Amino acid sequence: MKNTLLRELAEKTQGPLVSIYLPTHKSSPENKQDPLRFKNLLNKAEEKFEETEGKESKDFFKEAHNLKEDIDFWNNSTEGLAVLIDAERTRIYRLGGRINEKVVVSDHFDILPLMNYYETPNDYYLLDISRDRYSLFSLINGEIKEVETPGVCDKFTDLYDDNDNETNVNFTRNTSNSLHGQKSKPEEDEKDMEKYYRYLDKELGEFFKDSTLPVILFGTTDSVASFSESADSIPIYEKIEKPFDSIPINEVVDTLREKLLPKYIERINKRIEGLHTEIANDRGTKDLEEIKKEAHTGKIETLFVSTKFDDAEIEKIVSSVMAAGGEIVLVDSDQSEFELGIGANYRY
Repeated sequence: MKNTLLRELAEKTQGPLVSIYLPTHKSSPENKQDPLRFKNLLNKAEEKFEETEGKESKDFFKEAHNLKEDIDFWNNSTEGLAVLIDAERTRIYRLGGRINEKVVVSDHFDILPLMNYYETPNDYYLLDISRDRYSLFSLINGEIKEVETPGVCDKFTDLYDDNDNETNVNFTRNTSNSLHGQKSKPEEDEKDMEKYYRYLDKELGEFFKDSTLPVILFGTTDSVASFSESADSIPIYEKIEKPFDSIPINEVVDTLREKLLPKYIERINKRIEGLHTEIANDRGTKDLEEIKKEAHTGKIETLFVSTKFDDAEIEKIVSSVMAAGGEIVLVDSDQSEFELGIGANYRY
């Protein structure tokens, strides 16, 4: 999820706002229990709603009850589910990875559990390459769509339609009756591949020129290696040595997360080092009371929070900082050293 969407959720402060989180299962028979467990959480949310609001909850939770009965939805689950409800709409997000069961009824959405799933992966172009063709997809807000690239030939044969696919060896006779062997088909194929890759580097490089999205390259080991040598103009962020169409569509995000995790951890660790420097120079703080005081003022540029925190006070701080335009960095306590637990650097 993009920060803009998380910020939109954080800016919601007119309660009641209901957050329901449920670990789910991808396959049968385990996923058969998920609708019942969701029903139990929904009942708990309704009880809390009626206690705090003093009115019936039937209309407020109508769409959530419809979801409970949607068999197709539960048969196509991921590893987690977030349902965020306000008076205007019910937002439903499928999540991957670890998530704890949770129900919150408050004057703000509990968005902290969402952070872990939308830090990595973010938005990318997914470029699938083979020896003689390519496909391009976008991954934006967790949704994968094929991308059209007008004017760029997506197959080698569209570019060079006179390519001879039949002949292995051609011979020509000159005036002295000597025979000259032309290149064999494997050699020609290699030459054609290099020619096509150079063409794609130029044309797709132009396409990507004004984009801020990194490119993830998919393909066989040989295709990825060969294309990488030619791709001087394409901002390849990471390489996955599998053809894109060999990965089930519901596993693409998990595949990306696993591949990108080391880079993500490295980036987070560097940012934690930067936070310590800012605190040492009085441009940040590790004091919880100070962070609470400044959360809504816009002074906090970046708030660092460990995943070990899971309480209403921290959730409120996170929402306030995001609503005021600050960035949230969620630090996985299993992956990075962050003894402070919480810290912030300032804009001024």
